[in-house]
Amino acid sequence: MKTVAIITEYNPFHLGHLWQLKQVKERFGEDCRVIILMSGHFVQRGEPAIMSREARTTLALEAGASLVLEIPLAFATASARDFADGAVRLLSATGVCQDLVCGAESAELAAELRPLAEVLLSEDEEYRGLLTEELAAGRSFAAAREQAILKLNPAKAELWGRFFRKPNNILALEYQLAIMRENTRRAAAGRKSKLRLQLLERVGDDRAQEVSTSEFASATAIRRILSETSSSAARLLALETLVPSYTLSALLSQPLVVFKTSTQTAIASLLARTPAELLPFRYFEEGLAARLLQAAETLGNLGSAAEADFWALARTRYYAQTRLQRAVLSWQLGLRQELWEQIQADGPAFIRVCGCDKHGRYLLRLMRKLATLPRIDKNSDLLEVPGTALASARAQQTLAL
Repeated sequence: MKTVAIITEYNPFHLGHLWQLKQVKERFGEDCRVIILMSGHFVQRGEPAIMSREARTTLALEAGASLVLEIPLAFATASARDFADGAVRLLSATGVCQDLVCGAESAELAAELRPLAEVLLSEDEEYRGLLTEELAAGRSFAAAREQAILKLNPAKAELWGRFFRKPNNILALEYQLAIMRENTRRAAAGRKSKLRLQLLERVGDDRAQEVSTSEFASATAIRRILSETSSSAARLLALETLVPSYTLSALLSQPLVVFKTSTQTAIASLLARTPAELLPFRYFEEGLAARLLQAAETLGNLGSAAEADFWALARTRYYAQTRLQRAVLSWQLGLRQELWEQIQADGPAFIRVCGCDKHGRYLLRLMRKLATLPRIDKNSDLLEVPGTALASARAQQTLAL
C-alpha cells in the first residue's frame, strides 16, 4: 500500500484540492494513504488562516486524507525556501513516506525542474556574481535569482522565463531543492532511502489569482469573496460551485478569522515603536522597519480602509506585501532573528499530529519505530523530549501556542 504526502495550507479547502486528492488516488491506487503536511493557525503569507487548524484538519480527513501533521509555525510563516525546507524535513522525520506530490503547470515546464534545481544548488562563481549584481540593483531575492539564472543560461531564457512566471512552478522548484538538500543530510546520517518529488499536472487558477476564471478557483479568490460578502446567503450563492459541500457548510457555520482586524492591531502597536525595537525580529532590516513605521504614522486615523491603505503605503518593488506581513507577524509572535537561526539549523523539533483516520493510526504506529523526531500531542509531552533537543522543542512549541 503506497503512502504519499502533500504540503498544503487548505486556506480554505476547495475543489482544486479535492481534484488533487482524487488524482493521487487514481495514480497511486484507491488504497493509497495520504499524509497532509499543513500550516497551523498562521499561513505562509504572514496572515492568520481563515479557518482554525482543527476545522481545516476535519475537511482534509473528510476529503480522503489519512493523516494530518502540522508544519511548525516558524517554518509555516517563512519565505518559500524555508517553508519548503521545514515541511520536507518534517516529512523525512516521519520515516513512513518517501514521495511528495505537488502540482506543476505543464509537462513541458515540469521537465525543467531538475535542471533548474541543479543550477541553483551548484551556486558556481558566475551565478553568485550575477545574483549579487541583481540584488545590488534593488531586486528582491526571488527576482534577482530568476534574472541571474536567465542570464547564466541565455539559450533557455525563454523557456525558463515561462517557468518562473507561474507561482506553482516556483513552489515545486523549492520542494525539489528542499528534497535534494534533505537527501544529502539523510545520506550523511547513513539513511540510504531518498525522498522523491512526484508531479501532477495542475488545473485551475493560479494560487495568487484573486478572481476566479475556472471551476477550480484559487484559495485567494475564495478568500476575497469571503472578505467582500457578509451575509450567509451571498456567500452561499458565490461559493456553492467553488468549494465542496462540507467546506461550504464549515464556511457558513463557523467563525472566520478576519485579517483586517489583526492588521489594525498591528498598526496601532507600530505607532508606539522605534526601528531599534523592531530590528531584532525575523525579516526586519532598517529599510523595512522604516517603511512600516512611516506607513503607520501616515495613516494616523484607523478608518475602515486602514488595512488596504497601510500595506499599499508600506510595500515597494523590493518589499513585497507578503514579506512585510511575515516580518510584522514575526514581531507579533516574538520570533527573534537569533531564535529563527537556531530553528533553521535544527529543523523541526517534533511531530504534531492534527488528526487521522484508521489508516493514519496505522502510520502513527509505524512512526513509533521509524520516526526520528518525538511526537507531541500536548504540551506536557515536551517533558519526554531528550535533553539535547529540549531547548529547540520548547522554543518551537512556545511559538505554536
